[in-house]
Amino acid sequence: MPFFERPLIVGGSAATQGQPASLLIYPAAKVPFLLELGILVKEGVKRGATTIGILANEKVTRRDSGCGPFTPTGTLLKMVKNQITVDPVEIKLEECASDYTESVLEATLKAGHAEDNNLEGTGIEAIVRKALNGEQLDAADAAALDLAIEPVIGGEVSGVTYKDALRIWMLGDRASDDVNYNQTDGIRKKLLAKGIAGTVYKGMAIPSLAAMKADPTLVLAVLEDLYENCADELQEQDDDQKAFYVDSIFYRFVRKAYRALVAGNATDETKLSIIAGSNGQRLTYEGIELIEFKPWYKWMKADFAAQSPFVAIYTVRENLVFATDLESDMAEVKFWYDINTEFNRTRVKYRLGAGFGFDVLTAFSI
Repeated sequence: MPFFERPLIVGGSAATQGQPASLLIYPAAKVPFLLELGILVKEGVKRGATTIGILANEKVTRRDSGCGPFTPTGTLLKMVKNQITVDPVEIKLEECASDYTESVLEATLKAGHAEDNNLEGTGIEAIVRKALNGEQLDAADAAALDLAIEPVIGGEVSGVTYKDALRIWMLGDRASDDVNYNQTDGIRKKLLAKGIAGTVYKGMAIPSLAAMKADPTLVLAVLEDLYENCADELQEQDDDQKAFYVDSIFYRFVRKAYRALVAGNATDETKLSIIAGSNGQRLTYEGIELIEFKPWYKWMKADFAAQSPFVAIYTVRENLVFATDLESDMAEVKFWYDINTEFNRTRVKYRLGAGFGFDVLTAFSI
């Protein structure tokens, strides 16, 4: 079934002795939502938007010059602009009802041969819509499908539409030959470009996986470099407003590094839990929270094997921007039956762009 990154249906059994068939659901792994990450969602962007910030200059006070010509001591306001471009993207899918015959879903097809290829209003349409939007099948769906829905494995589902959008927002590159990534320029490409231009501080390279395994404390040097050498404007921000965004492997090695540092010392378990970010405590560095970009490493490893799969971004929350026209467009799933081809078609269309509020409030290592 082309609707899903991983097949939604991984098991099931046919109806026997009056018992309904069972459908075993295996959802794709949940990925973090934008609000959980502290990402700013900027709506109403048709083609592009310019974020404009105002910074106040300092050191404008001079000795009193007394009477005479008015001699300016400087300018107070400094305008900071950043351009964010959005690109139109789409999902177009088609499915033939015959793919579901001789399966546990055959009973959901419409009665009569004249309409049995039309999946509109069937339980299969419900599965398609909910898989794209990240919703779980419920009791009403089970009744419509005439199936016994088994408990979902692994908790909540993240919809395919959102997962694709997050992946492209992170790693997109319009110049790429890969159709899975050339929709828009993502955060990673823009960071690298700004690092070369010198508008964003690019820190030391993140060590290899083998090096981090040998010495987990190497990751702390990466964080220290960003923390100490970022722009003064970022250093001056309140710690509770800032965050380190890191991939899941980097995050894991920070925890290992903290545990290695306290191993063998007379440290009680409560303090160790706070330091290592366990037992519900948030993992921090110098009082600044580390937030996982959980899928980053997985996607980089799978699709960009020749490049570093790691990332550490030091910035202010909501300085990373997810731009779109209407966020609700991502949940607008159109499903219809084409009587000419007898295919069932699905379409989702929205706009997507990635960017920053202030370059000066950003530092990164890759």
